[in-house]
Amino acid sequence: MNSRTVIVIGVSVALLMTAVELASVAHYDGLHWDIRSFAARAIQMAYRGPANYYDPRLGDDFYPPAIAYDQWLVGWLGTSLMPGVAGFRVLMQVPPIICSVLLALTIFFVALRTDTVQRAVILMLLYVLNPGLFYDVAVWAQNDSMYALPMFLSFVLVLRGRPALGWALAALAILVKPQPVALLPVLGLITLLRQGPLQWTFSLAAVAAVIVIGFLPFQLNHHITLVPDVYAQIGERFRSASSRAFNFPALVFGMDVPDSVRVAGVSYFVLGGFLVLATYVFVARLLLQHAGDRAATLAAFIGVLGFFLFAPRMHERYGYAALVFLIPIALESPLLMTALLLLSAAFYSNLLYGMGGIEELRFGASRPWIVICGALLNLTVFAASVWYASYRLPALGSVGSASEERSETAPSAPATEQ
Repeated sequence: MNSRTVIVIGVSVALLMTAVELASVAHYDGLHWDIRSFAARAIQMAYRGPANYYDPRLGDDFYPPAIAYDQWLVGWLGTSLMPGVAGFRVLMQVPPIICSVLLALTIFFVALRTDTVQRAVILMLLYVLNPGLFYDVAVWAQNDSMYALPMFLSFVLVLRGRPALGWALAALAILVKPQPVALLPVLGLITLLRQGPLQWTFSLAAVAAVIVIGFLPFQLNHHITLVPDVYAQIGERFRSASSRAFNFPALVFGMDVPDSVRVAGVSYFVLGGFLVLATYVFVARLLLQHAGDRAATLAAFIGVLGFFLFAPRMHERYGYAALVFLIPIALESPLLMTALLLLSAAFYSNLLYGMGGIEELRFGASRPWIVICGALLNLTVFAASVWYASYRLPALGSVGSASEERSETAPSAPATEQ
């Protein structure tokens, strides 16, 4: 297909996806607690500006700066246009919808670099038609797509040899929410393996610049330690081993059990940290043994999924990014495609269970059958992915990027006459 056809396909899917998600946001009310909190913060930003955003007298329902800027824009538009309650709710969800659409297009155009148009369209549709990813943005009215987009773009740019820009986007993702920290060890090792000291320096400078510039308007009236203080307070809000996530601590202890609970004399907060560390040790081994982009994408998926499964204080929605990193390699193997289907089913079920529990005020320690099944499903996908990376990837020959692997098997072009 020619380039015009490719553009028409991408734009058509993007427009249709935007229309459907906007209609869904207008129809569903979302989670009223989150909507009310976000709206209050947006109006506060519109009237008081960023210098007062982290005022402790306003409560602890704040976000890192990137979401605060979004709230500032939404609050300004809302107070200027006065769209009514339903209109203001739709206005709040426009940025996550835009990021969701851009993420679908990013998956499409990244796939076009090494795959056919047909496969790229399938990969894009695996994102667009995924029920959990759609439910998160269009029904629950959450903003997980806003950190997943720069998170995925940062990974793509680092793979393509642009580490400074990639790390700048990784810092931007963390300014949206802390969850993208799960990708940083993978990005760091890829940068160390593929780039020299000069690029390492530029990457660190890019991270520092983004964080400083992002926090600068909020720094007024606050102590110099504002940056670590903000993330420390966000991390301390929920001290459960599992905050409604279908993961390992939910399987062992149940939901909403404090992460101070002990296993063989060790708190789960410490044990979870060791399990996450073990995951990254395996990821490092995978990246050291296989230099290809396919192996790097698989390593990123395992790292992000392992963080969701083993780290304490995980919420149900934090599995969003793991699905995003699995989709680009889902067509590489029937096992990976099956893993995507199972992980999608578990994620969607987790969202339904989590939102239902919040609406019905079901809190406290619990471990119903759906939690056990969902956690086992997620852990099975993780174990299968580790097995695939350990035994199937070497047999498939993953050294080199995916495009290099294909070019090695393609017939060479005839030499031109001199």
